[in-house]
Amino acid sequence: MGIFSNIEKARASFDANYVRPGRYAVRIDRIKKGETRKKETFVAIEMTVFKTIEEENGRGHRPGENVTHLLMEKHDSFLPNIKSMIVNIAKCDPDEITEKHCESVVGDEQLFAGEFVEICARNQITKKNLTFTKVSYLRRLDEKEVKDLLNNESLTSNSED
Repeated sequence: MGIFSNIEKARASFDANYVRPGRYAVRIDRIKKGETRKKETFVAIEMTVFKTIEEENGRGHRPGENVTHLLMEKHDSFLPNIKSMIVNIAKCDPDEITEKHCESVVGDEQLFAGEFVEICARNQITKKNLTFTKVSYLRRLDEKEVKDLLNNESLTSNSED
């Protein structure tokens, strides 16, 4: 048994880049559900920033940056946040959202993968005086906005930052 035995069972380690306060135009790359090492279920919305609309003290994300919004099932806000995201991106009535819709968003269908949306992230204080970042999915971007984002030269210059 060498030092790399059991490598096949090991999960690759990646640093998470969670959404910081600001307003952004992003592309949803993938939405996945999973389980943490502590067996807690989550949904992760993986996105690429295409434009920073507003940022807090210059600490916003830059075009081309990959970010993740993590929603934990254990929190009371989990289902309302998932529902709100779907309603605002799909422009549908909240009463229309079913478990099947949610599964099509996080499953193999990846209903929102490739969609461009505007998000707003702001810090909030909990009752226990802890800070967390509340991410709201405001709307799907229209065709002209997407075309303008895709023609933005700042995306190709991000590697020099």
